[in-house]
Amino acid sequence: MKHLLHRGLLLGLLLVCTCQTSLYSQDYLRLLFYNTENYFDTKNDTLKQDDAFLPEGDYHWTP
Repeated sequence: MKHLLHRGLLLGLLLVCTCQTSLYSQDYLRLLFYNTENYFDTKNDTLKQDDAFLPEGDYHWTP
């Protein structure tokens, strides 16, 4: 249920942002980027300093 709410809010935000771009001149381009690398990477890699994003890390992230 929590994931459904997050996806709904994200979809709503996306729709609002795309509708607002039509109010501006066609000379502008808006680009949105969100880094999701740590969201899907749950395995420990000794070459990266990303221990806070592991399930047993500071943020206690769980899949």
